[in-house]
Amino acid sequence: MRLKRLDLKAFGPFTNRTLEFPSNGPGFHIIFGQNEAGKSSSLRALKALLYGFPQQTPDNFIHSYDQLLVGGCLENGSGEEIVFQRRKRRVGDVLDETGSPLDLGVLVPFLSGVDPEIFASLYGIDHETLVRGGEEILAQKGEVGQALFAAGAGISSLREVIEQLEQEAAELFKPTGQNPEINRALKKFKELQKAARDASLSAKDWNDHHKALKMALAARDGLEKERDGKNKELYRLERLARAVPELASLQSRRDQLLAMGEVVHLDPGFAERHQQISQEMREAEQLLRKDTERLEKLEEKRNAILFNKELLNHAEKVDDFHQRLGEYRKGQKDKPERNGMRISLRKDAARLLQQVRPDLPLEEVETLRPVLAKKKTVQALIGQHEATNQQLTQAKKQSKAAKQTSEEVEKALTALPEPKDSQGLLQAVKLAQKAGDVDAQLEKKQGDIERSKKESLAELKRIHAYPDYTVFTGGADAGEK
Repeated sequence: MRLKRLDLKAFGPFTNRTLEFPSNGPGFHIIFGQNEAGKSSSLRALKALLYGFPQQTPDNFIHSYDQLLVGGCLENGSGEEIVFQRRKRRVGDVLDETGSPLDLGVLVPFLSGVDPEIFASLYGIDHETLVRGGEEILAQKGEVGQALFAAGAGISSLREVIEQLEQEAAELFKPTGQNPEINRALKKFKELQKAARDASLSAKDWNDHHKALKMALAARDGLEKERDGKNKELYRLERLARAVPELASLQSRRDQLLAMGEVVHLDPGFAERHQQISQEMREAEQLLRKDTERLEKLEEKRNAILFNKELLNHAEKVDDFHQRLGEYRKGQKDKPERNGMRISLRKDAARLLQQVRPDLPLEEVETLRPVLAKKKTVQALIGQHEATNQQLTQAKKQSKAAKQTSEEVEKALTALPEPKDSQGLLQAVKLAQKAGDVDAQLEKKQGDIERSKKESLAELKRIHAYPDYTVFTGGADAGEK
């Protein structure tokens, strides 16, 4: 590889500076300059061009990381040339002359397998590296072979490497030692070998143990089969023992069924309806008993009260006055709150009207009444539409459920036996009908109770509504408040 040009476009102290190395063949070029002129920066720029920028670099004091850019021209042994650039990036840092990305493989024929470390030790030697190399040669203490090998191989500290390798070897193995790693491993290996010999068996012992294992397995299989048979027999006997009381009860029920004669089969929901009606009758009887007792007490109270007939003749007017008085008092009490709400609502209405119709004052808001009527109509139609959709959805669900129920009923009817003669049940129903409509009588009694309750409550309300009035009984001098 031969360097023909180095372009320092944005690197260290350089901006758009080019170093040319013209030569028709291999040659020797010297770059001379004062201290801080940029000689070391040029060497770092060459390393960055060939192998990429390091993660941290001191050459960004003028140009930021994303602006660092170097370029150049290389020639290989076959006379082929390549012109490229390199930026400080993680991916796509190699570019052509136009700035388009290049594959890293295009540099392989020009680098000839020289990695960054070899390049730094053989071709990129700076002053600091020369000083450190001289110190290493002096440290060899006359070992000329090591110094020459280090210089030829590009190893800057062969003595330190040899000492480190010897130290690592001592840590791994010592002929008479016990602590090094290989010595410990050998000792462990011998212990494991001894343990393996102690744990191993002879072929005869193994065969004897194997035969004993087979016999034990065969005996275990036989015992397991015998246990399974015993468990089955035990389970059968337990089932028989549990079934004996049930069989006796079944026979008793059969005898009772035969003694009852022919039984009319009722519909499946008869028991539930009977229980429900019985429960309702018990609740009605309790309610009737409570209402009767309460009615008796009210009658006693009413009989004990003496009314002013003249005042009762104006009962309607008194009720009207009392109701109006309550409304008046409530209105007086709610008046401040209503006034505040009215003022707040007027402010809200003015603000909303300002948003809708800025040109219309609040006093003329009644002109929008027809529009509001249409809005209400639209809203009502929307509500009716939603209600209709909900009813339609509910009707579909009910239709589906009814269809399913109908299919189940048809299956149940198909599975039912042939109907039997229900003449006896019809006669019992007719006898019950002749006895009278119990439900109608009960409903009538309940209606009478409710009507008496309402009349008593109305009279009590009328009496207790005027606690400040005086009811006179007896003569002119006698009175009770």
